[in-house]
Amino acid sequence: PQHSWSPEIRCRQLELDWEGEAFGERREEDCTGVYLWGAAIICSRWMVDLEKDLTQKLVIELGAGCGLPSLTVWLLSHAALVLSTDFFQHSLNNLQYNLELNRSIRGRRHIEISKLDWEDPSAWPAEGSFDAAVGSDLIYTSDHVAPLVRVLGHLLSRAQASFYYVAPWNRQGLDQFVEAMKSAGWALDTKPAPAHYLSNPLTGPTAEEEFRVNFKELRTETYTLFHFYRSSARTPTAVPVSGPGLRLDSNQNY
Repeated sequence: PQHSWSPEIRCRQLELDWEGEAFGERREEDCTGVYLWGAAIICSRWMVDLEKDLTQKLVIELGAGCGLPSLTVWLLSHAALVLSTDFFQHSLNNLQYNLELNRSIRGRRHIEISKLDWEDPSAWPAEGSFDAAVGSDLIYTSDHVAPLVRVLGHLLSRAQASFYYVAPWNRQGLDQFVEAMKSAGWALDTKPAPAHYLSNPLTGPTAEEEFRVNFKELRTETYTLFHFYRSSARTPTAVPVSGPGLRLDSNQNY
């Protein structure tokens, strides 16, 4: 997304020679993250408006896909650290590519890329590692609800933690997710995505045609911004997560 004061952000999506289904039953077959979705554009614009809220915060993006929201936080905020995560290996490779595309804007500062399996607590970062999490259109089946609620509860256990989420209301499982988050102790504010979040962010001579072809959902779907937040720290779990987890060092540059 572009603003009068911001640099251009470069973000590549992929076309794969892939025999599996995009929404495969096995997590290893879910290749949705190689595409740039309208919700990620909306989320990235929201991140620009949240710049001050993310100052010196430790931020993680879940199911980052092409990584546009992660890149936006990294490039346009003063977050202490951004961790961009996904599960599908092609998405992780493309995340690294997109990071390198934008190095000239920000240099080697405070961003990491890592595989994150929502269903494997032994590989999660330490409990309470982050101040904020970001996600866009992560849920399209009710099977995703419980793992996502669990991993968010673990990563964002500290006081004042926030989860910023963007999705169209017609996604299967979204209403269950909202109720599960409330039951887990999260407060929630919602609002419709502002009209200017839905406008064409692309540049170049073919921008209008590419936007019309690739982002039809921004003209047809109704998107909501969900801000889940904690007013106090969550009580630590009785059983600690085992395994080495991820080393998060905000002084190390990648």
